[in-house]
Amino acid sequence: MGKQAELRKIAENFIANDIAVYDSHTHLHDLDFENDWQEVIAHCLASHVMQMLLPSDDAASSKRVLTFHAKLSTSQKKLFRYAIGFHPHAAHAFINEAGLDCLEAIIKQMTVNSDANLDTVSQEKPVLAAIGEIGLDYYYDNSPRDEQKAAFYTQLELASKYKLPVSIHSREAHKDTLEILLAAKSHNLLADIPGVIHCYSGSVEHARRLLDLGFYLGFDGPITFKNARQPLEVIKYCPLERILIETDAPYLTPEPFRGQRNEPCNVKLVLRKIAELKGLDIETVASCIYANTVHLFGHN
Repeated sequence: MGKQAELRKIAENFIANDIAVYDSHTHLHDLDFENDWQEVIAHCLASHVMQMLLPSDDAASSKRVLTFHAKLSTSQKKLFRYAIGFHPHAAHAFINEAGLDCLEAIIKQMTVNSDANLDTVSQEKPVLAAIGEIGLDYYYDNSPRDEQKAAFYTQLELASKYKLPVSIHSREAHKDTLEILLAAKSHNLLADIPGVIHCYSGSVEHARRLLDLGFYLGFDGPITFKNARQPLEVIKYCPLERILIETDAPYLTPEPFRGQRNEPCNVKLVLRKIAELKGLDIETVASCIYANTVHLFGHN
């Protein structure tokens, strides 16, 4: 057996253990999983992925929450909570194609979980647990920056209206993201625990300021890459009580499966890396992070 095959076998064995995990950001309702979502859910159950939050990124994926949830069995429905919103790539559509009206219409068809600690809710409708993913992306600039900022702020207002946390995307835009969040805070739009910065990639200093605002920081597969440096420093700095784990599946696949489509069960490899960086046993880290996620997004 070659070295890479040996590493994959070790990873598969770890994924299959009975530690319960909550993937706080995975796109299982996206078209990438259209042909085999049942098999992926079976992998999740076998790997003790007990809860997942499925964020949306535009009008189509937000609407797809409704059709995806309708296809699930009663037991499968208990695995999922949802976030709807317009990613910064779709900010132009949000501004110019009545994105806010679109989201409001979808919200009317969902169960709005305005209390993240609520233990059980009706499974007849999909549970809206957050607004997201929203934010800024200056790496691709697929929408004009002024429209990204406007869409971001308007969706923060929407989250405040429904008393929901937010899942925030911020890439190469940490300064402006922080400025908008501080402005939202000054207008009483942010709760004491306002949400998570998904796939956090900023500095320790930016992390400190976001933690001061009450945010959690989410970490994904890239922390397992050989060239990862800054995120590892942030994880060492960040209190365990403020960390979430996520896959962003089908993207950001961790080692040793990099290059393959990501799946929610791979969130355990992110968990393992965080435990290593914190110098703590995996069970302790898993239990704390699971509790963090339930506190923010609730559970079914």
